[in-house]
Amino acid sequence: MVFETTTEAWIQVLDAKGNTLIRKTVPGGQTVRLTSTALPLKVTVGHADKTKVLVRGVPLDPASRTQG
Repeated sequence: MVFETTTEAWIQVLDAKGNTLIRKTVPGGQTVRLTSTALPLKVTVGHADKTKVLVRGVPLDPASRTQG
């Protein structure tokens, strides 16, 4: 999973057991790569409309899946 931010964004990813894989604010223009085999993952992205997400190389539109 890859996160590419265009503005500062909050990213949190929990694995299937609820363990935190990442929880941090990422500056704009940064790329964060994450590898986990403990699926499914629970992902929270602040500024989802300004963050590009790739899952196994396939683009995912986080803004289309936002809740509030």
